[in-house]
Amino acid sequence: MVLQVAFMFIYLDTRKANPYSLEVQATAVIFIFVTTVLGAVLLKKIWQVNNIWCVYFLLTTVLGYSALAGMINFSVFGTLSVGLLMFFLPVMVRDIPYYPSPSREIAMALGTTPPGIDKKVRVADLGAGFGLLGIRLANDYGAKIDCFEISPICFAFSKILIKILAKRGQCRAIFGSFWSLDFGEYEVIFNYLSPSVMARLAEKWEDESCSRGRLVSYEFPLPRLMNRQDISVEEITLTKASLYIYSKVAY
Repeated sequence: MVLQVAFMFIYLDTRKANPYSLEVQATAVIFIFVTTVLGAVLLKKIWQVNNIWCVYFLLTTVLGYSALAGMINFSVFGTLSVGLLMFFLPVMVRDIPYYPSPSREIAMALGTTPPGIDKKVRVADLGAGFGLLGIRLANDYGAKIDCFEISPICFAFSKILIKILAKRGQCRAIFGSFWSLDFGEYEVIFNYLSPSVMARLAEKWEDESCSRGRLVSYEFPLPRLMNRQDISVEEITLTKASLYIYSKVAY
């Protein structure tokens, strides 16, 4: 990044050009693209950096040099950079990326698969994103949903969406880590997280879940757990993934 700054100012000095001219801006676009892609590749190949760090590096570098070239205002650059940091930092620390799930299809599969979902069921959505699955389960099946999220941006959006769209008192957004949560308080634990946490999640659920508890994982199976029921979401939608439903007893 230091080299990028140096080369940018050397270019401006040797050309004696107006930094806001079309020529400089066009050159800056090409320069930013090439150097940031090379930087991300080096980060990944040489230092084995997490993919999310590479994405964050790419985005912030593009924003930074867009501001230097006069293509965006520095206040816009600062606002967007802080927003990106708030969005990506939990992902970088926890190694659980944000990726939206087909909430309508998952809610339908959970609601129609025995023993189903009803108003007596408490559900915890781990890494809930914008809370869309929780809203659907609350509205369509009357369940009580707690949506856990550690990304400030996702939590803020989920708080707003739940307030506007969900049945009152049926769904709530909770900011914080779910690892301190007692799984025994819920009949259904839903997650769409990352393969890196599946073993730890399985161990926690085995230790804490109630006798009627179900652990539902979208796309990523959990190791060692028995009584697994596989539901292909592809049967409902074109999404090629499965729901893995684990229970203490066979249904």
